[in-house]
Amino acid sequence: MKNTDIERKLIGFKQKIDEAKTEATEAEGAIKQLMQELQQNFSCKTVEEARQKREKLEQDLEVISGKLKKGIAKLEESYEW
Repeated sequence: MKNTDIERKLIGFKQKIDEAKTEATEAEGAIKQLMQELQQNFSCKTVEEARQKREKLEQDLEVISGKLKKGIAKLEESYEW
C-alpha cells in the first residue's frame, strides 16, 4: 500500500470521526432540549418519573372511563333510550 493510499484512508477515517462527533453533539443538544420540555410541561426531572406519571394518568383515565360508562348505562336505564 502506498503512502497516499494510507493518507486517503486516514483522512476518510478522520472525516467519519468528525461527522460522528457532530452527530453526537446534535443528539446531546436534542436530549437536553427534550428534558427541559419534560420539566417545563410535565414537571418531571427524569424519563422514569415521566413514565410513572403517564402510567398513573392512564390508570386514572381507565377509572374515569369506567365511571362514565356506568353513569351512561344508569341514564339509559332511567330514561329508556
